[in-house]
Amino acid sequence: LPEGGTGPKVVDFGVAKLTTGIGDGGGTVSMAGTIVGTPAYMSPEQLRGEAVDARADVFSLGVMAYEMLCARLPYAGASLFDIGMRQVEGKIDTSGMPEPLAEVIAGAIAYDKDRRPASASAFAAALHHAAQ
Repeated sequence: LPEGGTGPKVVDFGVAKLTTGIGDGGGTVSMAGTIVGTPAYMSPEQLRGEAVDARADVFSLGVMAYEMLCARLPYAGASLFDIGMRQVEGKIDTSGMPEPLAEVIAGAIAYDKDRRPASASAFAAALHHAAQ
C-alpha cells in the first residue's frame, strides 16, 4: 500500500514493479517508452506507448467484464501485433449478451478512447443501468 495516503492501487498481477528502495524516495525503475503489462488487457494507447489516463483503466475493466461474461478475451492474439490489429478492427462477438450490456462493454473497450466512459465510476454506473 502506498504511504502517501492515496489508498491501495490495483496493478497488473502479471507485472512486478521494482522500486529503488524505501529510504530514498521509493521511485520506480523503468525506461521511458517501454510497454509493461499483459497485452490483452492493455488499451490501444498503452500498446502504442502513449500517455494514458483513466480511460485506459476503463478499457482494462471492460476487457475483464467481457471475459467474465463470454469466457474469452475480446481481442485475443498470439502476439502484441495481433492484439493491436484486432483492437483496430474493433470486431467483438457479443452474441448472447443483452444489448444494453453489450453496448456498455463495447464502449468501454473501444479503440477510440474518447468513446469510452471517462472513469471507472462512470463505467460502473453505465453497467448498473444496463443490467436493470
